[in-house]
Amino acid sequence: MTLPVNEPARAQHTPRPSARTLWKGALILSQDPAVGELRGDVLVDGATITEVSAHVEADDGTVVDASRFALLPGGLGHAVGSITPGKQADFVLVDLTHVNLVAAPDPVGVIVASGHAGNIDIVVLAGRVVKRRGALLDDDLVSRVSRLAIASRERLEREVAGRG
Repeated sequence: MTLPVNEPARAQHTPRPSARTLWKGALILSQDPAVGELRGDVLVDGATITEVSAHVEADDGTVVDASRFALLPGGLGHAVGSITPGKQADFVLVDLTHVNLVAAPDPVGVIVASGHAGNIDIVVLAGRVVKRRGALLDDDLVSRVSRLAIASRERLEREVAGRG
């Protein structure tokens, strides 16, 4: 099954953590010297990156056209800090067709110099798409984020009230 990224976000279009997903044609900014930067494919099996190369074949699973995106690691550290086979599939996809990034001769430089959070179209955590087109797709995650935001605000209000 091939999914174009311009399709509306729907539950059936969200790869499950137990599924194999092939992210095809992305500009991969791996942060791993052995992998480097390349235009290619990332195969995710469950929550783990299993293959990264210029061309990956997968007989089963979901294929996502990622050709308009830069694919970057979504975290730091031993388990997730690079796009490397064997690491957890935590990454973000930056939409290179946004007006502030389009037609740049150096995509990496323009992402660093002009990119912002609004350029991130897709967020993948442990192989699962959790954000797409600015919207969180997991109701539990939305609920947890809301609870944390409220708790944070209440804590700040208590701190401020305690000083006055």
